[in-house]
Amino acid sequence: MESGSATLTYLIAEPFESALKSVRQVLAKEDLRVPLELDVTVRIRKELGLSLAPCRVLFVDCPVLLLEAVTLDSSVAAILPLHVALAGYGPQTRVHLISSSVAFNLSLPPAPSAAVGKLQTRVVRALEKIASRQAVCELVP
Repeated sequence: MESGSATLTYLIAEPFESALKSVRQVLAKEDLRVPLELDVTVRIRKELGLSLAPCRVLFVDCPVLLLEAVTLDSSVAAILPLHVALAGYGPQTRVHLISSSVAFNLSLPPAPSAAVGKLQTRVVRALEKIASRQAVCELVP
């Protein structure tokens, strides 16, 4: 994975609601959970009265990895569950998550850092089943 970007971006050739459903399904097949999500679009509309394209953040975890990481170092709870952001762009959806270069450079002790890395790897593996990886330069209009 590339070290120059703080995030990894994937493109799903589906409109937002369909892509959101696909992401949830593929994460579930990897035994990953989404215990919480934030509808950014609704929040912005309620708080600021502005409309945006659909955007949602899924907080993805694996209970076993979360337990492993938090029992070893409670500070890891600041970054777990992983944040996976989906943003609609007409007939396609972009998915963003933290890159492994950032995940592994968080100055965590080795064991919790390994748990974060395992979770990130599982999320990436799931996304690659339904999405194509996009380079930063491909995203600029």
